[in-house]
Amino acid sequence: MSSSIRKIIKCVIAFSFIFTVVGCGSSKEKTNKETAEVIKNDKELQSEVSLFTSEPYSCISIKGDEYHKKGIFFYNEDGSYTFRKNYKDYDFTKEVKKKNKKLDEQCLEFLDKYDLTKDEVKNYLKYIYNQKQKEFNKLSNKDKILTANKDQKAEYSDFLKDKSDKEITSILQFMKNDMGRYKYDFDEFCNYYYLKYNCPENFYDLYHKLWQELYHDTGIVATYEKYSEDNGKKAVFFNFEGTYCDGYYGFSQDNNGKITYAMIINKIKNTSGLTDESYKLSAHLVNAVTGKDIDECENVVKMSYNVAYPLDGYTCTLTIMSSSEIGFVMTQN
Repeated sequence: MSSSIRKIIKCVIAFSFIFTVVGCGSSKEKTNKETAEVIKNDKELQSEVSLFTSEPYSCISIKGDEYHKKGIFFYNEDGSYTFRKNYKDYDFTKEVKKKNKKLDEQCLEFLDKYDLTKDEVKNYLKYIYNQKQKEFNKLSNKDKILTANKDQKAEYSDFLKDKSDKEITSILQFMKNDMGRYKYDFDEFCNYYYLKYNCPENFYDLYHKLWQELYHDTGIVATYEKYSEDNGKKAVFFNFEGTYCDGYYGFSQDNNGKITYAMIINKIKNTSGLTDESYKLSAHLVNAVTGKDIDECENVVKMSYNVAYPLDGYTCTLTIMSSSEIGFVMTQN
């Protein structure tokens, strides 16, 4: 073999070795600690973990901007990862489709700008989420509630001070499963808590059934307003805003355990469709209480106009109370 050929072979081997070393070095994945340093050292970036909202997440965002306006990476509670840009989501755990090509380019531009890869981002966000979750899980149930609601820690501390461990566990489960999150405005929490635990058992389920059916049928939302207790009489109220009228639903129980359900219209906005809307609002109350078909319930409402109409242990009455008030009342016999 000639010396010139040997030189060529040596050059090729040397070049291959250099390429391999450089290539391996450049493709080495950053550790979670190294990724954290990239974010920490860049004045534009920040990362955070939110465990107490209805949809827990960890994210990398751009400082000073709302999360969805600049472009951020999210790790979600369900294990999915998303890159968000201009109110759109791109799931980079799935194959890129043609319609997402532009968004994918924005995602890659973002990564390139901060010298990060998708895997580095995914691993880091999952890591900080799991770390925060582990820290939270080590807390007592009482401290979990106080940590999630640190802005109103005094109010929650006073509320919990006389509660047993069993009661606090029940409250924590209630916040997570029924209310959908650990963090909640204290006054709103109290309203829902008293509705669940201080009122007759059916009030809580009845409200949710009424809310869902009314909204699906009419688009009207019955918003929980307050709980009250006066001389042993317990009552809860739910406001609504209709197309032709506004008002509220009220469930109450007196000292003798007698229950009354009511729909009260206290603001008439337009009389053209008022009659039909008042029938529909009342019918959904009957439906929630009795489970009867909505059309049958509407007939009951119509037959109860200024008449004490008997129905399944209740007396139903629809009455014009004043020039601006209409009331439908179901009183337990």
